[in-house]
Amino acid sequence: MAALEKFRPQLETKKAQARQKVTDLLEKLKGQIRYEQKFEKISSKQQEEILKPLDDLATQLDSLNSLSSIETQQHRAEQTIYVQQLNKLAEIKIDGVEPDTVSEKMSVSNKDILVKFPQKLLATEEDLEAYLAALKKAYENEIRQNKKIVLS
Repeated sequence: MAALEKFRPQLETKKAQARQKVTDLLEKLKGQIRYEQKFEKISSKQQEEILKPLDDLATQLDSLNSLSSIETQQHRAEQTIYVQQLNKLAEIKIDGVEPDTVSEKMSVSNKDILVKFPQKLLATEEDLEAYLAALKKAYENEIRQNKKIVLS
């Protein structure tokens, strides 16, 4: 127990730093959503609804006690919540008009795109070129399906 008490202050510092990192990320993601052209055109109530999951996560951070759960929320915010909220924004009707599927593309996280590449290790420049070609093909396929790719 004495050893645990010795390291507790360091752990608390790490958790505080992780919480701040996630808080900063949430503010950045909300700023990116606010920067979307369509965001200004929707009602303030709709704006609040789009930002609410990110605000809720910010509120929940203080109740998380483990470092891993705090870090997990960072990944969840970037790869799940942010993409979901961009997609909800794209689906909103303005003045009763259905969203234009060309200008209101759905979003997908780059982590959710399957890159078909047989190797798990890049050892040469040729390996790198082959992987980049496979990555480009996978990304082009998503864009052809009328999707935006969220980089994280």
